[in-house]
Amino acid sequence: MLSGVYLLCAERSHLVPPCVSWRDQCEERDLCSRRETRGVVKCKRDRDSGGTEVCPRCVSPPPLNGSNLLDVTVDHVSCSRPSLSSPLRLRENPLWPEPDPDPDAPYTRDLEPALGQLTLVLSDSHAHHAHVSCSVRRPVEPAPLSWSTESQTAGAVTVGVTVGVTVAAALECEIDRETLQTLWQLVAYYYESAAVLERGEQRGNGSAATFRYSQVVNHDSPYFTELKGHMTASPPWLLQPRVALKLNRPQTTTKRLVLDFTTNITKTINTGSDHTDIPSSWALIRQGEKGRVQTALEGTKVELRCEVVTSDPSVQVEWMLPDGSLLESSNQNYEASASGELVVLNATIADSGLYQCLVRSSAGVDLMPFRLTVKPKSLSPKAINGETLELRRGGSFTLPCDVTSAQPSQTVWFLPNGHTLLPAQQNQHTQVLHNGTLVVKRVSAQNSGDYSCVASNLHGVDMIAHTVHVRTDKHKAKAQANTALTLLAAEEGSGADFQEIVRPIVNINHEFRDANDHSLSTNKSRHRRPTALSPLSKPETTAVRTQEKLETKTTPKSL
Repeated sequence: MLSGVYLLCAERSHLVPPCVSWRDQCEERDLCSRRETRGVVKCKRDRDSGGTEVCPRCVSPPPLNGSNLLDVTVDHVSCSRPSLSSPLRLRENPLWPEPDPDPDAPYTRDLEPALGQLTLVLSDSHAHHAHVSCSVRRPVEPAPLSWSTESQTAGAVTVGVTVGVTVAAALECEIDRETLQTLWQLVAYYYESAAVLERGEQRGNGSAATFRYSQVVNHDSPYFTELKGHMTASPPWLLQPRVALKLNRPQTTTKRLVLDFTTNITKTINTGSDHTDIPSSWALIRQGEKGRVQTALEGTKVELRCEVVTSDPSVQVEWMLPDGSLLESSNQNYEASASGELVVLNATIADSGLYQCLVRSSAGVDLMPFRLTVKPKSLSPKAINGETLELRRGGSFTLPCDVTSAQPSQTVWFLPNGHTLLPAQQNQHTQVLHNGTLVVKRVSAQNSGDYSCVASNLHGVDMIAHTVHVRTDKHKAKAQANTALTLLAAEEGSGADFQEIVRPIVNINHEFRDANDHSLSTNKSRHRRPTALSPLSKPETTAVRTQEKLETKTTPKSL
C-alpha cells in the first residue's frame, strides 16, 4: 500500500523526493518500468529558483550518479549476478555456475495475512444454491486512485478530500468436491465477464456486517442468471454498494475455488478528523546496503542484522532460510534474537544462499533479502579456474579481478593463510587495489597456495581462483641433492679402480637436471664426459660458466 501512496503523491502533487534510497538496483529497474507504463515520476517547477524545472536524479549505481531519473531506462540497470574478468581466467566458475532466481519473487504473497473474510450465500434462477466462506487475498498490484476535493460551508469552512479506489482482490475458497460442483453451476457462466451484484438492506446486528445482494444487468456480459443472496464480510468496508464476481478458472482446483472480487471504494477525509480507521500497527525494515551481502570462510561465524522500525513493539522479526523454511527458534546451526539479528554458527557450504528478513503487521508484510556465500577451506583442482604461477622467492606478482556487479555487492580475496582482504585493504606485503587487483610483494614460502577472488550480490556469485608456487632455498637444496653416480674406468681400462664423482648441475634459473640427464626444466644441458682418475688423486673444484648454466667441474690434481 505504501508504494501506491508514493505513486499517488507523485501523480497528484508532482512530488520529487530529495533523496530516495532504493534497496537494490532491481527496485530502480521496477521503478523505471512503472514510470514507462504509468508516467508517475515527474519533474516540478521550483518557484524559489524562478520556475526552473527540478527533476529527480540518481545517486546509485555509480555509473548513473547525477543522471536524470527520467532518462534512465530498464536497459541501464543490471539485475544479474557479478561478472569477474581477468586475463588469467581460463574457464567459468565451477562452484556457482548458475545465477539464482529473483530474490524477492516467491515470498511476499504467501506470507501476507489475508485482507479479510467473506462469506457467500447465493442462489440463481435454476435453483442452484451455494454456501461458502472465502479468505480475501491482498491485491497484487497497487490500485489506481482518483482524487476530488470539496468545500462545505456550515458556519465555518471545512475542506474535505474524497478518495476513490478500485480494489481488485482474490477470493480463495477452500472446498470439497461436492461443494465445488454446486458452486460451479452458479458461477461457471462468469469466467470471461463478471457478474455484478448490487447491495440491498442490511441483515442482523452481528459483529460482522451482512447485506443482501442481487444481480443487476452487466452490459459487458451476455449472461444473466438472477443471482441473489447475502454476503457477510470482515472488515465491513468490503461490502460496497456494488461488487463484481468472476470465476478464475486457471487458479481453481478440485480443492480450492478462486473468484476475482472487484469493488469501488469511496472515502471522504475531512480536515481535523482523527482518522481512527487507519491501521494501528505497521512495521518496516530499514533500507540500506551495509551487511546485506556477505562472504565467509567455511567454519566461521556470520552475523546478519535486520533493523526494523515499527509502531507496535510486539512485532517479531522472522527469518526465512535458503531452503524456503521459516526459522521457528534458535538451534545448533542458527541463533536468532528478537532485535532482528541472525547468527550462522560454524558456517558450511550448505548455508550459502538467500536469507529473507521479514516482519508482519496488520498493514502487511515487509521483507528484505540477504546473501551469504560460504567458501570452502580448500578448493579441489577442478575449482581452480585461473592460472598456476611458478615464482622465485623475493619476487612479486599481481592477480587482476575486475568486477561488474549490481548493488549491493561484495568482493573478497581469500589468501592461503586463511586471511581475507577487501578492496583498498592491505597487510604486510599484500594489498588489494580499488579495482580489485591483488598485489603481493617480496613473496616467500608462506605465499604458496590458492588465491580466490569471490564477488557476490543478491543475484548470485562468481569466482576466479589461482594457485601460486614459490620456489625457496629448500627447493634448491633438494634439487642439488640429486647426484650423478658416474663409474669411471681406470686408465688401464680394466675397470678395477674407480672413484664416485658427485657433480650437481645447477641452472641459474633455478631449474635442474638429474644425473641421468632427465630434464627438470625447459632448458637443455650438455652432459660432460667423465674424467678417469687414479685412486690417489685429489679433486679440485673449478667454476665454468656456459651460456645457459653454471656447472661445477671436478678435475684431477697430480700428486
